[in-house]
Amino acid sequence: MDPEECEFLAEEVPLQVIPNFTTEEPQEFFCGLVGPFEAGIPVELPLWMALYLRRRHKVKLVPPPWLTVDELKRMVYEEKNAPGFTKIHPHFFEISRILISKAAHDITEHDQMMPLVRDMWDHRTAKMRTLTTKFLGQTSQNHLRLDNITKLECCLARLFMNEVTYNIDRFTQFFNECAPANTQ
Repeated sequence: MDPEECEFLAEEVPLQVIPNFTTEEPQEFFCGLVGPFEAGIPVELPLWMALYLRRRHKVKLVPPPWLTVDELKRMVYEEKNAPGFTKIHPHFFEISRILISKAAHDITEHDQMMPLVRDMWDHRTAKMRTLTTKFLGQTSQNHLRLDNITKLECCLARLFMNEVTYNIDRFTQFFNECAPANTQ
């Protein structure tokens, strides 16, 4: 899985919207029937559909409860002070980026949110680097347990770890091939 696939999967997450139109019957989209809609009454739609209707000025997006300045500040504080990874929404980074970049008009204080999301990313990647360095520096275990990481973080860590372990294997193979020659 790559980061684009993670974002694609995140777009299936339900998001609340407030329609500005009313329909008596459900509307047919290529994913199936959706609705009926009543103006001003919140309804949940997949993120991709919410963005589609928002671009057509049919709905106002309602950000998830964790996407507020106060909640993000709390989350960053907890992440900074926790020894391990704190539990966050499985698609926290993808949804945050999508909503802040594509639906900023529907999000109050959106300009303050992106730096907080970046802070969260920085704290979590620093923890990932620290754990990876410790893991690579020891020889007693051949696995690493990472609780509460998101799919995106797992995907990016896997890309990095695959390259690192490949290089370690090459170095080990080279060392083993050269070792007998050096001892004679």
